[in-house]
Order: sequence, then structure tokens, then C-alpha cells
Amino acid sequence: MTTTSKPGGGTARRSVCMAEFNGSHHGRPTASEIGGDPMLRIIAVGDSDRARALGRDGRLEVVRARDGFEAIGEAGLTGTEDRVCPTVVLLAPDAVDARDLEQFVQAVHLVDPTTRVVISNANDVLPSRIEGLDTIGSDPTPDALLQLVNAVESDPQEDSADDGAAIPLDHAPSDLEALDDETLRIAGRTDGTLLRALLAGRDLAEVCLHQMRSTLGESVRFIAREDDKAHAPSIAMDESLQPVTHRDTLLGWLIGPSEAQDDLELEADRLALALVVDRQQRQLRDSAFVDHLTGAWNRRYFERSMESLLLDARERRIDLTLLLFDIDDFKIYNDRYGHAAGDEILVETVRLLRAMVRPGDRVCRVGGDEFAVIFYEPSGPRAPGSQPPRSIFEIATRFQRAICEHRFPKLGEDAHANLSISGGLATFPWDGHDLHTLMEHADRLLIQSKREGKNALCLGPGA
Repeated sequence: MTTTSKPGGGTARRSVCMAEFNGSHHGRPTASEIGGDPMLRIIAVGDSDRARALGRDGRLEVVRARDGFEAIGEAGLTGTEDRVCPTVVLLAPDAVDARDLEQFVQAVHLVDPTTRVVISNANDVLPSRIEGLDTIGSDPTPDALLQLVNAVESDPQEDSADDGAAIPLDHAPSDLEALDDETLRIAGRTDGTLLRALLAGRDLAEVCLHQMRSTLGESVRFIAREDDKAHAPSIAMDESLQPVTHRDTLLGWLIGPSEAQDDLELEADRLALALVVDRQQRQLRDSAFVDHLTGAWNRRYFERSMESLLLDARERRIDLTLLLFDIDDFKIYNDRYGHAAGDEILVETVRLLRAMVRPGDRVCRVGGDEFAVIFYEPSGPRAPGSQPPRSIFEIATRFQRAICEHRFPKLGEDAHANLSISGGLATFPWDGHDLHTLMEHADRLLIQSKREGKNALCLGPGA
């Protein structure tokens, strides 16, 4: 049995994935022609024109990074995902200071041992050989990059040789013993703790400070610079103060025992890197999980969040409700009034919905005009005798009415009482026991809403 509601009335990088450039141009194959999945992921540092050109080839997924630190963050994000295609960091000749190239390669391999680093060099020759760094011509083509990676993967000598081999995280302590101090300052401590903490989403500055306190004493602390203020803080007579800077920008001050001044100078460089990469990693994660048009969470976030919340709900033995809905006849509005009007509808839909859901609920855009809302508030207030799925149904119907009544300026005279939504609600554990079964159940109810004339919400028997 289902319950239907029908109200009255009518109705992705800085890091940038270059998917918009994919297509069949100049004889290049499209993603659909090769089965839909890219064959190689490129993290392009410098030379945005080259990145755009590569992005037009459907075999490549191209991500642009503004500098080497951002590329390390992107490589780290790659390392947290299950990827079929290999990843290459492609450096323009001047993208990373030549003095830092060796350390940069080591840092990339610590973040993700499978990522290869390639530099495009006009002379195809580096001043000296750098382990783990491949060279390619000054105007690299998709075919040349694919051939380079395939040659490396299929060359048995390459597999057995040390040249260019990535450093596995599990063996980082012994493999890093031979690195010089400068490399260690950039790449992190010999056990890779700092960069592994980055992958785990931890506060890198706190990890650094914890390590410093274990060796230099509990008095070690960091004071961040406040806005445009650059006045050094006051310290005790037996303390030393070391500025923490990155590319001539003052980030703050590291304070510790005066007898450890030399160590503080070295640690300040490492802390600066941690602060910068931590900030960029947060930006990358936002880029990876937020829909940039509407500001809602994207499908990647939705799927990961659902898996995590369902596990929590199962352990707590409480319910979780999923609302899946889309905008009725959205394509007609988009075609008739233009993409700007379509974008406005999507943005306003998210804004209205966020104004009505509870603080712990999650609003996600999972398709073109398809949205999912995860209703989950394990510690929220509960009225005596209330039925959470029913109260959620009330939230959903209020939102449904709000869409019907909202005026969308770009739709002109037809703005009032024309838009509507259709959707379905499924509740764990009654309507499904995992992401797949809940989505399947909610989707069936959404289709039923469409068959009942649209502008409807169907609630599953689990409620």
C-alpha cells in the first residue's frame, strides 16, 4: 500500500574536470566510442591551453592544478578512490621549480604510489636524471601519453628496476632512510604519517604539532596569523619564535623551547607545507563532493554518505528515510526558456529545500533535475509518540507546495503555479536494507507518482 500526496493547484579545480571538452574532434575518439570510461587521468600543472587541448580527447580525463602543491592534493584524492585508469601528473617545463622537482616526485609517490610524474621538456632532456620522473616532448599528444604509460606498465625491466619506481606507503620508513633532509621536510616524516593523515582527512597542522611535541616538548604551539595582522606574538624568555611562511606569505608563528631553535626552523617549513596542502585538500574535497551549480552535495557524496549513515543506522537500530524526486517536465522548461532559466529552477529548488529540512539532513543533486534528500537525525528531538517517517513526509509535502507556489523570474508570466515535483520516500530498514534497495524502492515510487499524474509524492509501506 502506498500513500500519495497531491497538493492543490498546478504545479563537478581551480581543479576542473574537462568533461565539457570531451567529444569527437579532429578524428579523436569519444568516451562513448571506447566504452564510456577514460583510459588515462591527467593532472595538468601549468599550460592551461595544453590541458584544454588534451581534454578534448574522450580517452582522457583532464584535471587542472594551479601548482605543484595542488597536484599533490589531487594525487592524494585519487589515492582514496577505486580507479580503473592510471593517473599521470603532467608538468609544464616551469610548473615546479627545478630545485624542487626531485622532492616533488617523492611527495607525489608518497601520496599515491601508482601515480606517474611526467614533464614536458622542449629538449626532451633534463639536466640530470630524477628517479620516478619521465619526460615527454614539449607538445604531448594523447597518443604519446597513452603510449608512455602503456610502455611503462608492459616493460618487465621497468617492473624489476628501481628507476622510476614509486615508494609504497607500507615500506616508507626503510625506503626513505636515504633521502636528504630537504626531501623529508617536503615529503613528511620517514613513516609518511603526515601525508597519510592528509588522505584520512585529519587536521595536518595538529598532526605536525603532535609529532613536534613528542620530540621537542609539550610547550610547542602554533599561532596563526590573523587576517592582515603581521605582529609577532609575545613569548617567554626561554622560548624561541619561528615564522611559518610559504612563498613569502606569512602563515603564523611556531613557538617552542629556545634550545630547540634549529629544530624549530626545520619544522616550520614542514608545518607550512602541511597548512597549505591541508587547505588545498579541503578545497579539493569540496570540489569533489559539491555540485557547483546548486551548492548541493553531488552524487559521489550521496553514495558515500548513504553507505556511512546506513551503517550507523544499523548499529543504532534507528530509521533513515530517503526522498528521491525530480522536477516534472523540466526538459520542456529548459528547452522553452533556455538553460539560464533551467539553472535558476535547479538553484532555487535547492534553496527552498534547504530552508525546510532539518540541520542534519543532506540535500544532494544526483542527476540533471533529480535530487535525493537523506533524512537522518539520530540525536535530534523527537516528539512523544511521533512517527519520524510521517513527520518527514510532512516536510516533503511542505516543500512540494513551496515549489508549486514559488515564482521563478526567468519563466516570465508562466512563473506562477506551473512547476511541480514528483517523488518517492523509502525508509530503512522496512523499504530497503542498503543503498541499492532503498534507491530502487524510492525510484519505483517516483515512477508511480509520475503515472498518477505527476505533482505527487508516494510513501512506501515501510512508513
